[in-house]
Amino acid sequence: MYPVDEPATAWSLALWLVCHATALHATSVAFAGRQWSSAKSDQGWTRTSATAPAPASGETSTVAVMVMNEPP
Repeated sequence: MYPVDEPATAWSLALWLVCHATALHATSVAFAGRQWSSAKSDQGWTRTSATAPAPASGETSTVAVMVMNEPP
């Protein structure tokens, strides 16, 4: 979990995590009610069941990343 104060910065972090998912052994990244999953990467970002709007500028939000315990 990474707390971030600006929505543009949070999206940049989320996209960076997706771009480097293989090297980081990340299995999913979530932010603002959307989630990317390595198992379903062909679907891109999908809405989560708890859809949340993107936070306003200056509002702290969280980018979450799930990482495998052991590399493949």
